[in-house]
Formats: sequence, C-alpha cells, structure tokens
Amino acid sequence: MINQAVCQECNKVNKQITGHQLYSLTATISLGGSILVITSTVASVAKQDAWLSGLLAVLAGLPVMLMYYFLGSKYPGLTLIGMTKKILGKYLGFIVSAGYVLLFIIIATHIPWYIGSYFGRIMHETPLNYINVFFVAGIVIAVLYGIEVIARVSEIFVIVVTFFFILFMLLLLKDIQPVNLMPVMENGILPPLKGSLFLSSYITFSVINILMIFPRHIRNVQQAKKSILKGFLWSGTVIFVSILVTTLVLGYALTARASFPSLLLAAEINVGKIITRLEYILSTIWLFTQFMIGLAYFYSAVTSLSELIRLKDHKRITWPFGLFVLVMSGVAFPSSAYHINWVNTVYTPMITTFGLFIPLLLMLVYLVRKRFMNHLI
Repeated sequence: MINQAVCQECNKVNKQITGHQLYSLTATISLGGSILVITSTVASVAKQDAWLSGLLAVLAGLPVMLMYYFLGSKYPGLTLIGMTKKILGKYLGFIVSAGYVLLFIIIATHIPWYIGSYFGRIMHETPLNYINVFFVAGIVIAVLYGIEVIARVSEIFVIVVTFFFILFMLLLLKDIQPVNLMPVMENGILPPLKGSLFLSSYITFSVINILMIFPRHIRNVQQAKKSILKGFLWSGTVIFVSILVTTLVLGYALTARASFPSLLLAAEINVGKIITRLEYILSTIWLFTQFMIGLAYFYSAVTSLSELIRLKDHKRITWPFGLFVLVMSGVAFPSSAYHINWVNTVYTPMITTFGLFIPLLLMLVYLVRKRFMNHLI
C-alpha cells in the first residue's frame, strides 16, 4: 500500500511543468503559424501602419494575459472546463464548456490543412494526405507521451526560433528603407486598430487554451504570472519586429499582395552569394511553430472532451480522435478562397468570443459572487 501511494505521488509530480516550460508553451501557442501569413492581412488593412497594429496588439494583449492568469490562480488544480462549470454552474457551465471543446476541435482539425496546403506548393509530387498523416501521427504520439514532453519540446522550439529570428533580422538590416513607413497614420488611427484586432485573434485570444494546462499542471501557481507574460511578450516581439522589418524592406503594397511575405523577405537575404535561399529555413521554423499550436489545440481538444464526458484518461480517445482530425483535415476547406472567407467571417468573431468575451464574463461573475458572499458574511 505504501509503495502504491508513493507511485501515485510520483505520477502526480511527473505531470507538473516548470515556470520556464509554461513560458515556452505560452510563447509557442501565441506565435503559432502567424509568423508566415499574418503580415499580409495586417498590411492590407493598415498599409504602412501595419507595424503600429503589431504594437497595439501586444499592448492590448497584456491585460488579456493577466485575465487568464487571474482565472487560473483562483482555481488551482482545475482546467478551463472545470473553472467554467465552477463559476457558471452545472447546466450553463456545461453548455459553455461544450463550446470550448468545439472550438478546440475545430482548430485542431484545421491546422493539418494549413500544413498540407503550404507544403503541397513545394512538394508537388507528394499527396497532401501523406503530409497530413505524418503531421497528425507526430501530434498523437506527443500527446500520448504527456504534457511534460510537450513542454520540453516547446523549450527547444523557442531556442531554435529565437536564434534564427535574430539571424534573419541582422542579415536584413542592410535592406531596410525607412521611407516605406511614411506617412505615419495617413488614414488616422482606425486602420491600425482594425489590423490590431485581427492580429489579436491570432496571437492573443488563441492563448485561451493555456488554461487547459495552467493551473492544473503548474508546480508554482504564483510564479505563473511572470511566465505567461514573458511568453506572450516574446511572441509579440517576434511578430511586431517581423511586421516592422517586412514593411521596411518590401513596402506595404508588396507585403499585402504576397501570400507568404515572410518568404519573400527571407529570399532578399544574400550575403556574398554564400548565405542565401534562407526561405526554406524559415519554412522549417514555421512548421515547428505550426506543429506546436496544432499540438496544443489537439491536447486541449482531447483533454477537454474527456473531462466533459467524464473519462478518467484522455489517452483512450487520443488515437480515435487523431483519425478524426486526419479525415477532417482533408475536407476542412474546399479551396483557399473558402478558407480566406472563413477566417474573416467566422474565425475572428469565434476566437474573440471564446478568448475575450467569455473569459471576461467568467471573471466578472466570479468577482460579483465573491463580493456578494463577503456582504453576507
């Protein structure tokens, strides 16, 4: 009996992650796949003020991260599903929790489509299904290994992305043209605000699934605030500098027209005709970040669904759910035009609702209930 209790305690400890790992998870989830594609959309909205949209999105995202921390810190040991039920009650909490489960499932099924769609343009003779199979299989295996392995992988990815990001920015300094930022705020503040809202739907509100990891798997909840803020600031800085440098080098017109402006930016790097064609390295980095956000949402989907239907172990449905994601990734979007329309009309309102408005509602209900209980006492 003593040995069994010791083993159970060991398993419990092994499922905890450190503050630095929470930082790296927040950073990779926030960065996601936006480093390759988001600049184009922001530039088309804010034009030469796209960099200002990036700055506003980062500043506005900090209170949202603090809100996520506030919710998690009040309910140690729970996930987003448990918090929602605890705050909103049994029935309303179940409905809202089911909405979060659906959100995680939708995004988890869409990520492989992005991978197949992008690499299908490079690997013309490779069927998209083959690419998706390897991607989904890697995600499933990582989830089966557990949150500790996922956190350690994110630490490696942050180091790799940071190194190559700094290298790319240094190599592009000679191509910067400050005139590309002029005139500043030619059309007022509204275009940068619109661009920042769209950018926030990718780098800020998408971090809501960190509450499926924090606070349940965190050893020190009090130190988590610093980790979450640092992770978001890291990704926000990468996105802001990427938008700024892309606009400075390519100009907003070319940036807005390009499907993958970051690849055009990488193609500009040419040092003595020796260091060149770095766009393929950038593609690899994008694959890493896309893998991490796909992994995070897949993990959130299976764990939230398991908790909602009261399964003791989410690993029982991991492989079946992986097959479901693989099948859905092939039919998620009939065409690129359909995908663009879906992002503009569905994704942004959906992620804003679940990443901003509902957490804000949960926090307000918690505060009102706490104040009411204090008056009764």
